[in-house]
Amino acid sequence: MRRKHIPDVMATRRFVRSEFARSEDGAFRTTYTASDRSELENYLANDAERLREAFAAEFPHSVDVRREVWKSIESWSTDQS
Repeated sequence: MRRKHIPDVMATRRFVRSEFARSEDGAFRTTYTASDRSELENYLANDAERLREAFAAEFPHSVDVRREVWKSIESWSTDQS
């Protein structure tokens, strides 16, 4: 994930940020943030199938994959600059 798949997704330049996280019970989650809905739509139309196939070839049986699309309502930061 961290060496190949996430860098490949980010190389599409459709997303401005990604995060890979692990829960206390050992589950993993990858979050990608697009700058706007059109970038997400471009990813889904032009890149998602190819990258999902590559992912499935790398992790054929051990991963439960699902996609959820969330719309940010508001965010906060401790950055004071």
